[in-house]
Amino acid sequence: MSIKTFLSLVEIQLSRYALFKLHPEYIHQNRSRGEQESSPLTVDQLDEEAPPEAEYRAMWREWTGREAEYYRACFAEIRGLSAADLERHLGLDGTLEQAILDRLHGAVVSPELPEVLRFNPDATVQWLPDGSVALGAYSEYDAIGLPGEAYALLVEFTGEEPVSGVRRKLREQKQADLDDEVLLVLHRHRVLVSG
Repeated sequence: MSIKTFLSLVEIQLSRYALFKLHPEYIHQNRSRGEQESSPLTVDQLDEEAPPEAEYRAMWREWTGREAEYYRACFAEIRGLSAADLERHLGLDGTLEQAILDRLHGAVVSPELPEVLRFNPDATVQWLPDGSVALGAYSEYDAIGLPGEAYALLVEFTGEEPVSGVRRKLREQKQADLDDEVLLVLHRHRVLVSG
């Protein structure tokens, strides 16, 4: 959703840039009228029919009859922009959205294990005929299969002590451990949640 939000911002700002470069009188004309209350859609608009000829010509002006050429010209304008140009056109909104994407990307490619984890009480636990266990939390269609013995280890994560302490206890008392990679996968699937 964050990528979709960012791409929508890019689309809107680049459309506005191209409109300003190629058809500035349209922007000036609409700005000079001031803010207008939006009116309900007409039947013609719902049926996607063209507006009356005079209104259409007033809107397109010198581009009337050359609409395809206008869109090709827009493409040429946008294609000529550099990454720095795009960043400038996106402004503060672009900077904020980019920061969100960077943070989320970092969490995916370099996830960090929380200091305290607990077994998610809302996780679904399904014992399978072969003695293994399927665990799911964020989606009933995306469960993680583990050996049955792993369940006894997971319930030790109660959120009352740091992960390092739980792992030390598992090694000392059960001669078993769950490495960071396994814990990260379980955390990503919300089987283990921040304590």
